[in-house]
Amino acid sequence: FPSSQDHALPLMERYVDYCDSGTVRRTVRSSQNVAMLFFRIHTAGSSFTLTVRKPINPFPCNIISQTPEGSFTMVIP
Repeated sequence: FPSSQDHALPLMERYVDYCDSGTVRRTVRSSQNVAMLFFRIHTAGSSFTLTVRKPINPFPCNIISQTPEGSFTMVIP
């Protein structure tokens, strides 16, 4: 997460916990240019669905790397 110096909201207001909440259909909007999802599947055969939409940003910020150039590939095993 961004540090408190890099974000206007305190940490407790920057995340949503859906644990044990059953079926939830809710929209969550990231207030910065990054969102993170942590999940755990407790029972074999269980699942969840996540839909991500993003606006077109002609001037994206490169925050996944400390270098301003290069190619980055997300690998999903």
